[in-house]
Amino acid sequence: MNDGRVHPRSYLGPVASRVRAFFVLDPPRAGQNESTLPVAAIMDLLDRLKAFFRLGALPPALRRLDGRSKALLAASFKMLPDEEPGWITMKEAAALFSPERDAYAFGELDEIGKANLAAFASASGVQFEFMPVEGRLYFLRKRAVLRG
Repeated sequence: MNDGRVHPRSYLGPVASRVRAFFVLDPPRAGQNESTLPVAAIMDLLDRLKAFFRLGALPPALRRLDGRSKALLAASFKMLPDEEPGWITMKEAAALFSPERDAYAFGELDEIGKANLAAFASASGVQFEFMPVEGRLYFLRKRAVLRG
């Protein structure tokens, strides 16, 4: 005969008692007896944990932009949502904007490369940021400002 308690040798017995001690459980719903309540409580706890981690989910993967030419890169910016970064490799950026070799592109002495990149970014309405450790150049499309 089932008196509504979890059997002590049950797999969920110790877990159910701890869940009961730390969480206020809703009363059983229609068609649910006291013996299924610990399982429902554990499932509810797992759902809450999933929801908690879902709120702090990782942002979507950063978009790889087409760095084969300036025209393709500018077209890639149009496909990039506002405030979402995209990237090209430093090697692609050097080939597009700098007369220097890859190792020296955008360095202290590469004023031409930095000026070319700044002019292109300004004309395209994007901001850029170097990440040499990652070997990437990130672009971020500026939010459109509405003027009245």
